[in-house]
Amino acid sequence: EEEDTPEIDIVIGVNVEYRRENGMVTMKLRRPYTTASIWSSGRVTCTGATSEDQAKV
Repeated sequence: EEEDTPEIDIVIGVNVEYRRENGMVTMKLRRPYTTASIWSSGRVTCTGATSEDQAKV
């Protein structure tokens, strides 16, 4: 059986995706190589950063 993968509702740019079912925008940055998830509540999570300074970019 295939797993249900979430559908991408809107691709805003090459590295930006909006997923309506999660209410979240995902941005993938190249330098520093990080991923930011921005939720509809305003919460932002940053993964991949090796320091707080990189997370603030």
